[in-house]
Amino acid sequence: MIRDKVLVASVYAGTSARATRYYLSSNKQFDVDWHIGKEEALRWFARARLSDNKVSDLKPCGQPTYETRRKKRISRQEYLAWAYQATHKTETTACYLTPNLFFDWRNTQNIKGLTAHWLEIDTAGHTPLTANQSWEIYQQIADCLGASNLPAPTNWVLTGSGGVHLYWRYDQPELVQNKTHRFTLLKRWKDIAAKLGKKLETWRIKLGYNDWKVDHGASNDPSRLMRMPGSQHNKTAREVLYLTGGPVTSLQMLGKKLGFKAPITTDAATAPPSKAMKAHHIRTPKVCTSIARDPAADKLAKLAKDWEVYLHRHGQVVKGKRDLTLFHLYNIYRRIMPPQTAWDKIIQINDKYIGFTGQQLSAYLSSSIKTVYRYTLKRLNDILTDELELPLSVQLKSREKLSPAEQQRRQSISAKKVSKARASTTLNTLVELVLRLCKAGYTLTSLTPNVLLNHCQISRATIYRHWNKVIKTVQQRRPIQLKELLKAQHYSSHSLGFFINPPKSRSGNNVLKEPAQQSSINLLSVHCDIPIPDI
Repeated sequence: MIRDKVLVASVYAGTSARATRYYLSSNKQFDVDWHIGKEEALRWFARARLSDNKVSDLKPCGQPTYETRRKKRISRQEYLAWAYQATHKTETTACYLTPNLFFDWRNTQNIKGLTAHWLEIDTAGHTPLTANQSWEIYQQIADCLGASNLPAPTNWVLTGSGGVHLYWRYDQPELVQNKTHRFTLLKRWKDIAAKLGKKLETWRIKLGYNDWKVDHGASNDPSRLMRMPGSQHNKTAREVLYLTGGPVTSLQMLGKKLGFKAPITTDAATAPPSKAMKAHHIRTPKVCTSIARDPAADKLAKLAKDWEVYLHRHGQVVKGKRDLTLFHLYNIYRRIMPPQTAWDKIIQINDKYIGFTGQQLSAYLSSSIKTVYRYTLKRLNDILTDELELPLSVQLKSREKLSPAEQQRRQSISAKKVSKARASTTLNTLVELVLRLCKAGYTLTSLTPNVLLNHCQISRATIYRHWNKVIKTVQQRRPIQLKELLKAQHYSSHSLGFFINPPKSRSGNNVLKEPAQQSSINLLSVHCDIPIPDI
């Protein structure tokens, strides 16, 4: 649909309006325009899985000029080839990338460089549109751009469902110089993004277009993942297309055109407070109050002590490793001590060696507060040496490989134990069922395996196999009265008559007296010491 058309938008340029033409470009041109793989920091790729539709499998790209623990990096083409290969194609619903750059992990506090502004435009109700309906949406957006006198976007990304991403790309990335500079840059970036979205949305309402709207949340998030050109939309399976033709800009120039006169400064007076919040100001989060004994608790306790000694000797943790240090050390504390004690310990570590605010501390530990990550000792060693580059380790227990004969012997023993446990469970289930049926009105002499079969999910063969043990067990647990024995006229298969012998009379013969003459006998009963359970 778009491959043989040229999108024309009447947009504001200088003091007069002129038409800007946007042409379909290739994915290779997208890599050239955005310097994919040649960034001075990390850009992240990700995909959405079909099973839960959540973003996962984040992988970085770029050529940072500083040391980073993300050693393995990948190009956009390699990530797409991996995501849509035979083993992952059925699970991959969409692929994304971060327009902005990061020191390390994709987090607003780790912003290294700002490369563009964008507006994410979605269809009404996120409903996928046909090709012709999508073209109408593009023309309406172009009308609003011209009427609002907004600067011309550099690129359009057509998502494949009718939605559009508008990008105002910078000629050079705005790199962060320090913490104060990052604060002022992000504040100006968000102010510009809010003004772009508000102005376009205002003219959409004025012109009466109701088939699309601006997603302000996605447009104002500098760490947002956006759809990757060359990937596929999850609902329509159409390719995400990349259009170019507009002028490049800069953060200062874009802000000036939108009326922001004050230049971006690094004045310390505009910076946020950097003091770490004291321990008594940090509220203890709601966590479980009980912990299970960890099999590796002794080794983890020694590791935590060695780690504390290392921090005491070396002082402040270097930037780029503070969040990981907090996460893994707090997770070790959670495995060896109560949650409240672990929280108090990590606050002391933060105040002495890291210096995060209370809000940052709670944000970095939000997942480990709710969940205790029980990494294996081998995985912990990999984290300490590869990611944190610390001279610490946990002693691993060396295990000799078992011979095939020994493996078979242990498997046989384990199988016998499992079989015995299952048989015991089945027997107890059948015994409880017989007692329950007796309490409901059945007599012991009338119970047969066929009766039990109608009241449980156990197979007929299993009931017959356990029947004799079930009856003997019930005899030991339930008092058997003489009046029940009188009802047994003859022996029937699987009845109690085969196991219980009627008592002899006082005269010495086996003839029982008539019921009228039994008042003095008072229906003698044969009791056991175990009472009837209340089921």
